[in-house]
Amino acid sequence: MSIQFAIRLTGHDWPIRPYMSKQHVVILSAGGMTSLIAAGAIASQADPPAMTFVHFADGHGVDSARSNYAARQASHFDARFVELELGQVDSSQVGLPTLAEDKVPTVTQSRGRLLLAGLGVARRLGVERVVWAAQFNGDIAKIATASEQVIVVQQLAELSDENCAAIDTPFMSLTDQQLVELGAHLSVPWDIAWTCTQRSDQPCQTCSQCNSRWASFDEIGIVDPSRESPQFVGAV
Repeated sequence: MSIQFAIRLTGHDWPIRPYMSKQHVVILSAGGMTSLIAAGAIASQADPPAMTFVHFADGHGVDSARSNYAARQASHFDARFVELELGQVDSSQVGLPTLAEDKVPTVTQSRGRLLLAGLGVARRLGVERVVWAAQFNGDIAKIATASEQVIVVQQLAELSDENCAAIDTPFMSLTDQQLVELGAHLSVPWDIAWTCTQRSDQPCQTCSQCNSRWASFDEIGIVDPSRESPQFVGAV
């Protein structure tokens, strides 16, 4: 049985459940702040499990930057890095179900495919847990929808494999401010997190994600390195 402990955040007690020392954890990563902080929380445990960062390229224009930063995060934590095209991963090949989609998948369909693909990779690697560090800045409707999806995907996968990996969602209810506060507590290297929405080698500093990140750093009174020097890149 694992022991519960918590870090006190602004208005929120976030339980970080320690993993068993012999476990191996897959972190679904788009190179952003959530995967960085999730890995930092896991690495901070007394006897942390091995980690594998998995990045699924989805054909968006910022895939190159996201892939680069996901790989940098894996390197920082001495973790394995795996990159796959989302369309290349057929979960049925490892005994898991697939989701039928239209030619232009909805956000819900894409998210379901991502989670099932993550479980498929975990099964191939013999991994017991998949960390999906999604975070919705306290948006109750989005949190509810995503939580329901995780439950449905988990149950669907367990129909095909009762020993399939479990999906962890540690940041689902955190706000942007709480996420940055947690990252500061863990002393994560902010310069290896990227989620700016524009195609560029540097953050655009004008999109909603860049502005959201800056606001979150400002609220807790710490300096965002992406504001200090062009060599540091990143956005919420």
